Amino acid sequence: MGLIAGALGTPFIPWQQYVADVAGERLPDGEYAYQVVVVSVPRQSGKTTLLRAVGAHRCMVCGRDVFYTAQTGKDARERWLDLVTAVRGAEAFKRVVDVRLAAGSSRVIFPGGAAFRAFAPTAESLHGYTPPTVMLDEAFALSGAEGALLMGAIGPAQMTVVDKQLWIVSTMGTAESEFLNEWLAKGMAGTPRVAAFVWGAGADVDFSSLTEADVAGYHPAVGFRINGKVLTAANILEARHTAGSAAEYERAYGNRLTTTASNLVPAEAWRHLAAEVPAPATSDLVLSYDVAHDRQSATIMATWDVDGVPHGQVLMAGPGYGWVAPAVQDLRDSWRPRAIAADDGGAAREVTDALVLAGVPVRTLTLREFSTASGRLLARVAEDDLSHDGSRLLADSVAGLVARPSSDGLVLSRRHSTGDTSAAIALTVGAHVLERVHGDQSPLVEFGSPAA
Repeated sequence: MGLIAGALGTPFIPWQQYVADVAGERLPDGEYAYQVVVVSVPRQSGKTTLLRAVGAHRCMVCGRDVFYTAQTGKDARERWLDLVTAVRGAEAFKRVVDVRLAAGSSRVIFPGGAAFRAFAPTAESLHGYTPPTVMLDEAFALSGAEGALLMGAIGPAQMTVVDKQLWIVSTMGTAESEFLNEWLAKGMAGTPRVAAFVWGAGADVDFSSLTEADVAGYHPAVGFRINGKVLTAANILEARHTAGSAAEYERAYGNRLTTTASNLVPAEAWRHLAAEVPAPATSDLVLSYDVAHDRQSATIMATWDVDGVPHGQVLMAGPGYGWVAPAVQDLRDSWRPRAIAADDGGAAREVTDALVLAGVPVRTLTLREFSTASGRLLARVAEDDLSHDGSRLLADSVAGLVARPSSDGLVLSRRHSTGDTSAAIALTVGAHVLERVHGDQSPLVEFGSPAA
């Protein structure tokens, strides 16, 4: 395969040669030793050129068709056209291949009749074909449902093929990249007939102070020629300015799994705010609660003032949310906290209604106030003007936060966020209400009080 890569003008670099060698191993009956090959490398590593060379080898040397797709049909065709450019520019190929560009039947036909085709990542695209080799590029973009549908088409189509192989290739994704994450987990767990190849930044690499030495240590293409020039660690560091967000840079160029693509609160910044503080008088606490978007879990937070800075601590968390109103009522009766608060949105509203019926006063935030609270929380993190208990539950909740635009700026979104964000939103509410009551400003709307 290395000879084919060189003939295409993209000689293999060490990591590519290693993957190609292992993935090409065969059993005595002609089957590939690994029927599924999972490859995850940082951006600018040359993964698509690896697929191009492997695909050309399968067609020209093995005489077997190859079917290639990417995150969309448009992306698949654009990258397939890169293959067209490469074979047309290569002396070894340009006079012996037949390129057909008609929409719906685009393919490069090699001597012997084997074809390298592009297809849209849908179940229908493989209907009627028996594909020996299928390649899924940038698989992080596939959801669990999309991946299942595609596998539902690939599996039956390859059922009668002896030398079948599926390549799943991508940079790391987010928590929503269920298809890729599942196959990576299978490969790393040693599932029979599945090979996983992963390069990327280890847990010891701090992206808040990333150095060229760090990059050179984890990026498999640094020091080698990629896209016509030698890739340097400085090139990878420079990509921070165009990646769009810290999380996207960490995912794409560090090849790290991230919770979301936005990373509103960087993990390093959040860890820095963890602190052990003495417990206050219960009368100084603001109790706040929230319910996850899927209503499968909920959290009660306590927030209090420590030298002018709000400190948040998880009090209770658990499955469902029917337990929240009775728990808050018990805490209110025994602790007499300074305030009880919640955002007036999502299933938290049902908890508030139950508390109101029980005669418990609750301060609720309107959408405009919650937008203000959302922005204020993010500003506090950036300014080191917040502390928290360092709990894993709260860290995971904050890591999944995604904001959406509103008429008053950005507002934290339960629906668009990942995982259970109830602790993070309860903290957002608690810090906001604490600031209001601490500053003795005008009260928020309060339901359940005698005045209401």
